[in-house]
Amino acid sequence: MRSGRPKTYRVILTDEQREQLEAFGRSRSLPHGLARRARIVLLAAQGLPSSSIAAQLGVSDPTVAQWCKRFIADGIDGLYDLPSGGRPRTYDDDEVAGLMQCALDERPADGTHWSVRSFAEASGVSKSTVHRYFNLFGVQPHRTRTFKLSTDAFFVEKVRDIVGLYLNQPDHALVLCVDEKSQVERWFGIITQRAIKRSSFKSVSELTARINRFVEQYNENPVAFMWTATADSIFEKLTRLSKLLCGTAH
Repeated sequence: MRSGRPKTYRVILTDEQREQLEAFGRSRSLPHGLARRARIVLLAAQGLPSSSIAAQLGVSDPTVAQWCKRFIADGIDGLYDLPSGGRPRTYDDDEVAGLMQCALDERPADGTHWSVRSFAEASGVSKSTVHRYFNLFGVQPHRTRTFKLSTDAFFVEKVRDIVGLYLNQPDHALVLCVDEKSQVERWFGIITQRAIKRSSFKSVSELTARINRFVEQYNENPVAFMWTATADSIFEKLTRLSKLLCGTAH
């Protein structure tokens, strides 16, 4: 009995679609199913038959067919899960938006930020629903989005004096900045960008060994952190940030 020609799907990608699908396929934070669907479409765009795609990705032929057809019909939007059936939503969009706005803008009477339990008790919504909405919208009440600026009457003068010392050190003098947090953050940034990012590790010991090797190599030719920001550039950033926080950026 002849099996016929392998089934293929005519999938044509724009550069933007290909770039987005490749990002989906590499992602470790997106749902596994979405990343796999992206890889299905990418392989289909190469002209591979569905049976080859299924074997390569460990899925069935109908699964390959489903997501190729969804992409051809709806583009990348078609790769997302459709809303499931079941009982109607308890809260409509306006009510959900109001709950999330309350979580972000208001504080509990006996604390500095909401927890799932405290917000559920105050709003009358179940803890499971609050937890689901917090995760869905990325709401993290324990992480504030405020910026505190010094109220010192001589703030501007002190900034200019201190920055001036960093940029133009006096002769026969040593200027020290006791700000271990900034130094540590900068150092971790270097390690992340040059030793960890775009790499994968199978164990903590493997990660530790990679960091230790980088530190040893870096210390062979260490580079001191040099202050480069001027007082004017700092004030310009503060002005932009203030306008952004006040909603007057434009």
